[in-house]
Amino acid sequence: MNCAARELEEEVGYRASSFELLSSIFTAPGFADEVIHIYKAVGLTKGQQQLDRDEVLEIIEMPLSDAINKIQDGTIRDAKTIIGLQAVYIRETMPRR
Repeated sequence: MNCAARELEEEVGYRASSFELLSSIFTAPGFADEVIHIYKAVGLTKGQQQLDRDEVLEIIEMPLSDAINKIQDGTIRDAKTIIGLQAVYIRETMPRR
């Protein structure tokens, strides 16, 4: 979780009051044993973005429904991003069991 908090501020420029684990995924099962933990950050406040010299990120804020539409139309194609957005969408729209 400390890594998620650090990466959120360094990469995106926000701090979170808490994190909710959405999923832990294998990036390439059968080929590698790498696991990525995907969190939902809540209680966001502006922090200080600190990108490395070779990093270029454009931060775009949008409603979740718009992001889901961008998955459907092929604009968002990064697997980690898709999994995170869909996990949040499912939790917010599906009834809990």
